[in-house]
Amino acid sequence: MEEEAGYWKTHHIETGAIASGLSLVQDGRKVLKESPLKRTYLAIFQKGLGRLALDAIHPITTRTMTQFFSQMPMVKVEADRWKKQGATVIVLVDDAKRAQKVEQTFADFDIQSVISNEAVLEGQLQIMVGKMHNGFELPEDKFAILTERELFNKLTKTCTAKSKKSRTRNALKSYTELAVGRLCGSRESRGRCVPRDGDARNCGIHQDYMSIHYQDGGNLFVPVSQIKLVQKYVSSDAKSSKTQ
Repeated sequence: MEEEAGYWKTHHIETGAIASGLSLVQDGRKVLKESPLKRTYLAIFQKGLGRLALDAIHPITTRTMTQFFSQMPMVKVEADRWKKQGATVIVLVDDAKRAQKVEQTFADFDIQSVISNEAVLEGQLQIMVGKMHNGFELPEDKFAILTERELFNKLTKTCTAKSKKSRTRNALKSYTELAVGRLCGSRESRGRCVPRDGDARNCGIHQDYMSIHYQDGGNLFVPVSQIKLVQKYVSSDAKSSKTQ
């Protein structure tokens, strides 16, 4: 460190940037030790710091923010709890446009919120533009920060590249790919496709559907609008497979 500082000082003296008599390098540890300013040390575990004498230890309780996955009724329950406690809650969004959309979403579910552009409003749920990887809550301080990650992130299922490629290859794109007696089904079961005449009523809505018959006599009715849920079965050994 001292060697690098010497090279730096020599270079600036040669260029006339500084005078030769100036002392610009100091020992950081010595400066901190002699400084009259108060210092705060943050640590994950409560422990001593060598020979350093601590005037006080203040434990800070944190809580990981709940993952809501767009379940706004659950957000409503938490918002009511924060309001009852008089907590200060900050919802961070990417930009001003997103702030307006989130505010409208909250209003649709009777969640009181305001858009704050500068100062933090104590005791209120406010929407501010900012970035943070994850939110958190300080229960004792009645303070919480949420991000869109906790509010709207969807739970995704991981799968191997091989299985994903196989499902994409075998997934049906149109009902015209089916034939009577064709072996098909979901990942969990297989059956024979049977044509159906007419349509079925689902929640008061008429729509065409197909049925899959299983060996035990069970039937699975799949709306044509969800044909992608059905896959063609391809036997690995080119032999006929039994239905389940």
